[in-house]
Amino acid sequence: MDSTFCQNLTSLITRTSAPGTTLDGRIQRLNTAYINTALVETSGIDATYKYRLDTDRLGRFGLDLGYSLMLTNKYQENDDDELIDYRDLPDFDWSQRSRFRGSLSWSKNEWGATLFSTRYGSNWNRAQTQRLGPYSLYNLQLTKKFGPNVTADFTVVNLTNNTFRRDPTDTAYPYFNPLIGADPLGRRYYISLSYRF
Repeated sequence: MDSTFCQNLTSLITRTSAPGTTLDGRIQRLNTAYINTALVETSGIDATYKYRLDTDRLGRFGLDLGYSLMLTNKYQENDDDELIDYRDLPDFDWSQRSRFRGSLSWSKNEWGATLFSTRYGSNWNRAQTQRLGPYSLYNLQLTKKFGPNVTADFTVVNLTNNTFRRDPTDTAYPYFNPLIGADPLGRRYYISLSYRF
């Protein structure tokens, strides 16, 4: 009870003072205020790549790539606590270490198409016994221009119908973790028509 952590916790509890009665020491109020941590330090790598190719016969092609990788995720709640790197420790919600985003586009005259992808890196399962594989989403959009002012779009969201990562140890509703990448609605289609004034 002498550590800074314990002292912080006990200071958030108000107890009744009624010596000689059963009410003495009973919890009267809990303060759920946030704790101002001593140190949070995160390091990582962010990389992007863009490429454009114009051709006379086939049209214009574009490639956009982005990658993020967490190298460290250090946390220290109090000055006298140990500095812990949580990057590789089992944690159900926040142990995702990498993310990739990319798009491949094509356009020629009044037509266009874009394939967009997001890939979330591996993550611990609910039981924190093993890492689940990566999770990926793909969206596809086709575009057609009708003159200078009218554009029609046909979009397929979640092209591969990948709803969430399967985790046999996640036995409580909704049986998946939405915080580590998920799309429970599955594949769906949209058509839009826009007019520019």
